[in-house]
Amino acid sequence: MPRKPARLLPLLGIIIPVGLLASIAVPNVVRALHRKHQKQTMADIRSLATAMEARATDRNRYDFGPIIAGLPKGDPNRFETLQHVPYGELQQSLAPTYIHNVPQFDGWGTELDVRVSRDQQTYALRSAASDRRFEREPYKPGSDQSFEGDIVYSNGSFTRYPEGSCSQ
Repeated sequence: MPRKPARLLPLLGIIIPVGLLASIAVPNVVRALHRKHQKQTMADIRSLATAMEARATDRNRYDFGPIIAGLPKGDPNRFETLQHVPYGELQQSLAPTYIHNVPQFDGWGTELDVRVSRDQQTYALRSAASDRRFEREPYKPGSDQSFEGDIVYSNGSFTRYPEGSCSQ
């Protein structure tokens, strides 16, 4: 009677090391992809904010479309107090004078949320990050250790950002 287990040993000698390498490599690749998406998102947010600030310098306010009456003055850490700016309004107001391509989506494919205060003196932008869901507000300033944490930029600096990516 032939021994079948002896034929499996060389195969197991290949499968086990490959499985171990894959178990180490796959999480690292996923983490690297998330970092890439974070960096792209932060670069797009900075570009969009720079264009908004350049336009505001010319106009003395962040005016994108009509202002809805009844909203409070606005707190950039509380998005519900700010007025949402539709992408079409940004595109019409900023391109091509202030920015050639207005970024619409973050690195994960979720639409960026752009808001301005009722008095048109403050603005805030945010990305839902890898979980594609916006967190509850208000945002606590500082870094976030997870890839799921929203990325928030307001009035010239990041207020919520991935740990290790920037100091502000």
